[in-house]
Amino acid sequence: MSGPLTPGGATAKTVDPNKLNHIFGKSEHALEGLVKAHGSEGKAFEAIQNAANQALREGKLTPGPNGILPSGNAGHIIDVGGTQVRLIGGRIVNGSVEIGSVSRMGLP
Repeated sequence: MSGPLTPGGATAKTVDPNKLNHIFGKSEHALEGLVKAHGSEGKAFEAIQNAANQALREGKLTPGPNGILPSGNAGHIIDVGGTQVRLIGGRIVNGSVEIGSVSRMGLP
């Protein structure tokens, strides 16, 4: 079974349902609007992933030792289709962002 289609038409890796639950299953992450805008948790995650990788390519993410991204309130804020989200943890692996978690708590 293949993953969802990416904007370029290639199939993306299927996202672990536990990761989706960790990110979108917590009301304090305030991501309901992002899910509604994208139609599903999977599509919202894909949009976040694409935005995170774009931010990395543009030099807007500054990983620490071993490619680890800042966590908690120190996490980078990125734009996902006009919505700001904070990347919480994660790391850079082979030039791509592996998302730890995401939240909009405290963001406009």
